[in-house]
Amino acid sequence: MEWAWMGGTQDRDSIGDYSASKTPSATAFPASRTGHLVVANGAGSVWVGFGASAYGDGDRNDLWHYDESTHQWTWWTGDSVPEAMSVYGDVPAASSAPRVHRLCVCPLGRRRGPV
Repeated sequence: MEWAWMGGTQDRDSIGDYSASKTPSATAFPASRTGHLVVANGAGSVWVGFGASAYGDGDRNDLWHYDESTHQWTWWTGDSVPEAMSVYGDVPAASSAPRVHRLCVCPLGRRRGPV
């Protein structure tokens, strides 16, 4: 796998563009981060989430999907600001939000099929 810049900002301290939720967007992209989770299935689907804000103001709980065929990001869930409060409940709800995470590790071998 080779890495290539596909679009968005080249600013390492970007706050991202959270203007569209759960809708693929030509303009939306995740904020810069470190210590984050990345999962790629080798078939054009990449998930990026959690980690620490690259500009030093806290940890993140957001989850993004990148589709290599359309070159578009989708902000799937989580908050647009670092250090957001967790929201838990007894049943799944749109208002639920995971706690912030950093230094995620996901050992993953070559995998076929959807992530």
